[in-house]
Amino acid sequence: MTVELSPATFPPGFLWGVAIGAHQSEGNNLASDWWYRENQPNSPVSQRCGDAIDSYHRWPEDFSLAADAGFTDYVAKTQRDQIIESLRQCLSEMVGS
Repeated sequence: MTVELSPATFPPGFLWGVAIGAHQSEGNNLASDWWYRENQPNSPVSQRCGDAIDSYHRWPEDFSLAADAGFTDYVAKTQRDQIIESLRQCLSEMVGS
């Protein structure tokens, strides 16, 4: 059985979007346990992937690509450690100035 999907088969107001959420999308998240493991000497990880996409820092480009593809919504996931580290850096800069 094949189901044909088109914008007409969805209710009015349905939001078309994309989502991303993975270790690979966070980009150089030094606070990530997995990033730490894959960057250790003699790591069992054969191919490092923690810096693969880096949507955390490249979100404006990601938003633009999604919009150009016709999507109206974008959902991104990040670890709280990434946010906490960014806040820590920001506060350090504010206190230091």
